[in-house]
Amino acid sequence: MSDAREIIEALCDLMGSRLPGLTRVDSGMEAQLEWRYGRLNLTFDHDQEAESIRIFICVPPPAGAGPEFLTWCLATNVLYWDVKLGLDGPGMLVVHADVDLEQADLVRTAEVLLGRVDAMSELIDGDLVAYIDKHGLATPAQADRWAAWVDPDAPA
Repeated sequence: MSDAREIIEALCDLMGSRLPGLTRVDSGMEAQLEWRYGRLNLTFDHDQEAESIRIFICVPPPAGAGPEFLTWCLATNVLYWDVKLGLDGPGMLVVHADVDLEQADLVRTAEVLLGRVDAMSELIDGDLVAYIDKHGLATPAQADRWAAWVDPDAPA
């Protein structure tokens, strides 16, 4: 199964039950996620030449965070070996991971991709939200959302 379109369609089918709304787009896949942080756009970009998939989510850095936030980002990168924080050209905070594409075992590739999504959730909904909240950088709407958040995946 070497055709890029077939690979992406197969991965989309394999991960669809865990990522409702996952759809194929020109360069890969996308899904809208409702996490504690808020509604986020998860993107999977397929790089045929590198035989890999980059997963990423972009969020605005907290307003007024200053240089100590960048230090926190670097320190957080040490804690997570499978996902990393960075800044893109326009200054958005990017949480990303690269996964080698194992065409011979797309089930395993899908499991690794879903594991990276879980790690991104932990980083964003756990560490980033805690940092923003602790340092008084949350907007009033964020503070209200986070205080009222009930995880839809938590057992009832």
